[in-house]
Amino acid sequence: MSQTNDHAVPGHHHHHDEHSERATQQTGHEQYRVPVVEETLTAQKAARQAGEVEIGKHVVEQQVNIPVELSHEEVRVTRHAVDRPVQAGDQTLHDGQVIRVPVSEETVQVQKQAHVTEEIEINKQRVSEQRNVTDTVRKEVVDVNTAGQLDAHGGQTTHTSRGGSHNH
Repeated sequence: MSQTNDHAVPGHHHHHDEHSERATQQTGHEQYRVPVVEETLTAQKAARQAGEVEIGKHVVEQQVNIPVELSHEEVRVTRHAVDRPVQAGDQTLHDGQVIRVPVSEETVQVQKQAHVTEEIEINKQRVSEQRNVTDTVRKEVVDVNTAGQLDAHGGQTTHTSRGGSHNH
C-alpha cells in the first residue's frame, strides 16, 4: 500500500517522529498513523482609536440695537409785554448780572452681561454590531493510491479520545 499526500498545509512540517507516525507490531500486521491537519479560523478583537470628536467655541461679534426712550429738557424763552410798577417780590437784574437755568437730559450707559443661552452635552455609548470575517483555510485530504494487485480498504474514520478509540 502506498500513501501520498499532495495537499500539505503550509507551515505544517511532516516529519517522521514518534508522535506523527507510529509503527507498531500487533499480531502479524503493521499499523501506521499519519495526522491529517485542518486549519480553523478564530477571531481576536483589539481596541483602537477610530477617530475623535473635537468641540470648540469661537466668538462672533454683531451689532445689536435696542430701543431706549430718553427725556431731556428744552428751554423756551418767551417775552410778554407788561406795563406795571415794580413790586416787592419781583427779581430785578442789575447791570452785568446773569441768571443761569440748568437744563438736564438723560443719557444712556451701556452695560454688557453674559447669559448662558445653551449647553452642550457630550455622551459616548458603546454599540455592538455583527460582522462576518472571511479568510481562506486549508485542510489536508487523504489520497490512497495503490500499485499492483492490492486490495486497499479505506473510508472508515475512527475518532480517538484519551480513553481509547471509538468507531463512528
